[in-house]
Amino acid sequence: MTLMRYLIDTDVKLIGLKSPDGPVSAGKTFDNLERKLLSLKGRKFYGLSKLEGDNLTYFACVKVQEEDASKLGLQEIVLPKGEYEREVIVDWEEHIDQISEQFEKMESKNIVDPQRFFVEYYRSRKELILMVPIK
Repeated sequence: MTLMRYLIDTDVKLIGLKSPDGPVSAGKTFDNLERKLLSLKGRKFYGLSKLEGDNLTYFACVKVQEEDASKLGLQEIVLPKGEYEREVIVDWEEHIDQISEQFEKMESKNIVDPQRFFVEYYRSRKELILMVPIK
């Protein structure tokens, strides 16, 4: 796992569902999201988390596509542009218990922008990219 800087140069429009119990119920929330989509083919999935008060809020999201014109009854969310510290986890399903730990390590090495989300970008069934927003 290698840390790298990464720039998202434009806001990314997403739609998604808020997880009722934060990251604890992320898997179930992604299942609910997938059931609402017309197709999973070619979709870009994201997990977004942010501390709001004492609670960690989590959203299971997908990048908006043209056929999502009705938004499928999902919440519209914007992943703001900006600089992120990035970490790639290979075979993430085997290391899912390490996501929180990796975010904590990345957070401890950076000045984090609390206004933006911590990001999980599910690039494929094999590769997960973690991103921490930095100032």
